[in-house]
Amino acid sequence: MLGTPGQWNVEAVNAPKAWAQGITGQGVKVAIIDSGVAYHNEMPNVVKRVSFVEDDPATLKDESSPFDNHGHGTHVAGIVGAKIGGPTSIEGREFVGVAPNASLYSLKVMDGDEGSILNVIEAIDWAIANDMDIINLSLGLSSHVQLLQDAVDRAYNAGILLVGAAGNDNVGSPVNYPAKYESVIAVSSVDSRKTLSSFSSTGAEIEFTAPGSGIASTYVNGGISTYGMMSGTSQAAPHIAGFLALLKQKNPSKTASELRVELQKYAEDLGSEGRDEFYGYGLIDYNTLDEVPPGDVMNLQATETTTESITISFTKPADADFVKTNLYLDGVFSGETTLDSYTLTDLSPDTEYNISIKTVDGHGNLSNGVSILIKTKALPDTTAPSEVTEMRAESITETSAIISWTNPAEADFSQVNLYLNDEKIKTVLKEETPSYTLTGLAPDTAYSVLIRTVDQAGNESTGKTIAFTTEASPVEVPVESPYPSEPGEQDPSEPGGEEQPVNPGPSEPGTQDQPVSPVPTAPAPSPVETSPISGDHGQLLVTKEKLVENNGKIELTLPSNTEKIIFSPDVWNELKIKNKDLYVSFNELSILMPKENIANLRLEHLTEISVSKETSAPPKGASLLTDLAKIEMVDQVTKRPINTFVKPLTITLDLPAVQIAGLEKTMFGARKAGGEWQFAGGNIAGGKLVLHTKQLASFAVLENHRTFLDIKNHWAKPEIEQLASRFIIQGKTADLFSPNEEVTRAQFVVLLARMLSIPTREYSGTFKDVPKSQTWAVGFIEAAQRHGITSGLGDGTFQPNRVITRQEMAAMIVRALRVENPDALHENSKMTKPFTDDKQLSTTFKQEIYQATKAGLIKGLPDGSFNPLAKATRAQTSVVLYRALH
Repeated sequence: MLGTPGQWNVEAVNAPKAWAQGITGQGVKVAIIDSGVAYHNEMPNVVKRVSFVEDDPATLKDESSPFDNHGHGTHVAGIVGAKIGGPTSIEGREFVGVAPNASLYSLKVMDGDEGSILNVIEAIDWAIANDMDIINLSLGLSSHVQLLQDAVDRAYNAGILLVGAAGNDNVGSPVNYPAKYESVIAVSSVDSRKTLSSFSSTGAEIEFTAPGSGIASTYVNGGISTYGMMSGTSQAAPHIAGFLALLKQKNPSKTASELRVELQKYAEDLGSEGRDEFYGYGLIDYNTLDEVPPGDVMNLQATETTTESITISFTKPADADFVKTNLYLDGVFSGETTLDSYTLTDLSPDTEYNISIKTVDGHGNLSNGVSILIKTKALPDTTAPSEVTEMRAESITETSAIISWTNPAEADFSQVNLYLNDEKIKTVLKEETPSYTLTGLAPDTAYSVLIRTVDQAGNESTGKTIAFTTEASPVEVPVESPYPSEPGEQDPSEPGGEEQPVNPGPSEPGTQDQPVSPVPTAPAPSPVETSPISGDHGQLLVTKEKLVENNGKIELTLPSNTEKIIFSPDVWNELKIKNKDLYVSFNELSILMPKENIANLRLEHLTEISVSKETSAPPKGASLLTDLAKIEMVDQVTKRPINTFVKPLTITLDLPAVQIAGLEKTMFGARKAGGEWQFAGGNIAGGKLVLHTKQLASFAVLENHRTFLDIKNHWAKPEIEQLASRFIIQGKTADLFSPNEEVTRAQFVVLLARMLSIPTREYSGTFKDVPKSQTWAVGFIEAAQRHGITSGLGDGTFQPNRVITRQEMAAMIVRALRVENPDALHENSKMTKPFTDDKQLSTTFKQEIYQATKAGLIKGLPDGSFNPLAKATRAQTSVVLYRALH
């Protein structure tokens, strides 16, 4: 009778209990993709046999026959659905399948022990086209085949359940394909003692286990129908396929994915609590049915809300079979956790969400759930106030003008900022008279004043400009001018008077001062040709004769008190012809301009380069080691500043003799643009700091040390302190850094731009989700796009508030380093072992990921994986940026 040792397996899963309820698999279509199914009296329920195997003309048998010449497929089919009451009887035993009334479809893909993957794919597509409910795949291979994965995914998406044998490579060996794929239910094997079979492959993909050792079933031998005893995960898998046929008949309205979860309710947990790599959810057993859900969580509450996230906490139920909690956001599954808290991210600001939690037990039962309504915080005000109106320039004289305007009416308007030549010159508060008097202007000169409004949140408008020209000086009667003096001499006559003998400057040591005879006068040549070279005024006109080549570059040696040098367009043209770098040495500072920048200049007027000392207090906690040197390049006629270049200028600052302050101190080049101090980089050697920059500003050498209370014992403390001391990163507060907080895409781009001094421009609306109001990041994001560091997400968006992943961070930092050096981090001949999750790396980022790891910028995980989608924290980002900086 059924249940004797010959068929212990059917009793082990307690299929007879289902039969007693009328559940036999009636009307369920099961496809057996195998070596075919022989004609057998035990299986009159084989509805159709289809062969995908071609005949081999070199043999005498017909391999293309749809019947089984091997026995494997017949044995598997009998486990699924051999009929009750069949005529075969061995010593009084009857051989019956788990779902004896299921409709079986034999799809032959191999004739013997091997077959073609393409045949398997054809059979899967046949099953999809013919509306199969279940596919059994008691076959496998050790390597991934994309076409095979695509086929099983197609079937699962079409609503078909797929069951696969885990493999017979012994415990600890990985699961075979296609069982390894997510869309296939992987099955391991146990013996009659519910012990894992020694031959069974194991792994995280195992979903269930079933009898697989010493299984008796239908067989064919030499074309004769008989029975046989076989072992393997090939025998375990059809028990699951048959069991699913029972559940499909019992729950005809459930989808494939729902039945897959339903199967968990019939699993006896044999291994570690919950799903494990040996037994999965456990051994299927119709008697194990558990439909009682665990209790709900208690004390559900929100513990923290931001503009983009909500963190909730709760008390888990005490049920012994409780496994996890599922979380739903506005009715849509959002994630799961085994902990007593959870953070939902990527939310919208100032929005109310319905958050539900349902508990789950080891059999997949869900509780009714509890809910809570929580609203995210609103974004801070980032909208600038309206612009001023009725701007006027009045009472204009040779050297002054009064600018007046009407303030906007917004309640939160607080002040206006006035800018002249891109530098803020005055702040006028709301309660003050809306006007300002400009003084110290040059006669007959065009000026442009920019007025920007500011609100109480600090948002500053784009601004409106008013232009005016100062009055010309009174016309004087022209007088004859002397020839220009040689450097270091005085003019031989007083302007506008009679020629008088005068004394020259101090004589050389050992000589006496002598009167200088007048020099005959002549008409004054054009200013470009004859402007005086005056050490007294710190100004020098550069002529072609002064362009001297030395050491492969053009060097200008300046008098010691020179603060400004003036070039004519002819001199720039001469420099372009010479095609050499230009080196200029001022007091305690030198500038090297690459020839590429000279070739790129388009100058039609006199142009000045000036270096002046600027008075400014250093940032809090920092010390100035040098004066703040303001470097400017300006078109003298249009007053247009020329401060951005295609290649970096090399600026060298002389350092005073300073004592080493200790290892914790950080010395570096700093830039001050507007009111903000920025990191400018550079290397200190031989008493000098050498830095490279594409933008002119004010430069100095700073000494600084910055730390935070919450990184005292943190693994990334040295890197965080170094970057914070250089103004590249900032704390969340004055004392806290929050090293474990995640970093957004916008935040990372801003950090990159600060570190590498990437030039920014006016807002141009590159990304539709990066509005101009996002002033703190928009310029840096657009600069990153211009330099090829990021191209956005392909739909016109950048998603600035999404947390950056490890693979995005690796790619962006490699591309950023190439802004200065296009040849940086190129592929080399040294091979690197691929990550174990190489196939999960984005093809867009893969090359840069491996380049970043070769360069030591970012490392793989101890298990050999990269985990490309893991979110980056502030500490991790700091370490990667520090490595790139060095």
